Amino acid sequence: MIKFCKWKGVEIIEAEVFSVYIQMIVSMLPKLSIVQFMGYINGKSSIMIFYKYANLNSNMGIELFCREYYIDTVGINKTSIEKYIINQSNKI
Repeated sequence: MIKFCKWKGVEIIEAEVFSVYIQMIVSMLPKLSIVQFMGYINGKSSIMIFYKYANLNSNMGIELFCREYYIDTVGINKTSIEKYIINQSNKI
């Protein structure tokens, strides 16, 4: 994931990986749309997973990624959002 972000010029500031989802704070230039970035990350991650687990195939009805995601801009609340992400691992 880090490599893919670097290729797009996106900096991961904070991230937590859970069994069913990932929360990230990233810094990206406005020339890259969020929708494009999410599509890129989901696509590259899917390819990686299917390559690593070659016994999975698309006919099995496995859906790797939800089509929904939450996006917000971070301003003065950056510190509290970072703390929220870090503290989520304590709740799971």
